[in-house]
Amino acid sequence: MCGDRYRITLNRRNSPERKSFTVCHELGHLQMLRIAESHLGRDRVLNRLNGSQQEEQLSDFFAVNLLMPRKEFKKAAIGLAPSMKSLIALSDIFRTSLEAAARRIVDLDVWSCLFLWCAPEKLYGGGFAVKIARCANSLSLVGRPPISPTGYIWWGVDAVCEAYDNKTPSSSTITFCQLGQQVHWSLECMFRGVERSHSILALMLPRS
Repeated sequence: MCGDRYRITLNRRNSPERKSFTVCHELGHLQMLRIAESHLGRDRVLNRLNGSQQEEQLSDFFAVNLLMPRKEFKKAAIGLAPSMKSLIALSDIFRTSLEAAARRIVDLDVWSCLFLWCAPEKLYGGGFAVKIARCANSLSLVGRPPISPTGYIWWGVDAVCEAYDNKTPSSSTITFCQLGQQVHWSLECMFRGVERSHSILALMLPRS
């Protein structure tokens, strides 16, 4: 609050995409506060400015829909072949982060795909594995690749390490045996910065 007005404060060090999301997120809070004020009165509302987890989620939902409207985003995404290059294009079109665009693709089930937020991790005694911080797949995806409950995988390591070491995109083909059949997937990895605990964003797509 600033007097009787609301103020949105931004971190100047954040990216333009992060700033846009923050503004839209806070506008979501303001919209809910205005609705609450009309029912409860301003004084009662101002006494509970610390939002609940549900309110934070609703504000995120508000921001996502404001930045990437369902109809427009689906039209743009369907017109692009599923790939990391297309994800970057969508991020540029809607001026959002790659992560936000990836989550929107999954939530709207635009592509049949899986996204991994991950990083290479050196194992005791040598060698590497991939530590999965988060994963999300579209509802239409059939036969999701095997991911250990511990959050570690030992496939795709070379592509993840290449993207991390060279700070450039990398890709490879991964083959699994599922239900007695060999299943092939394409894996594309994008480096996101060493300051992030999950420095690689990976896109997995089933290959026919």
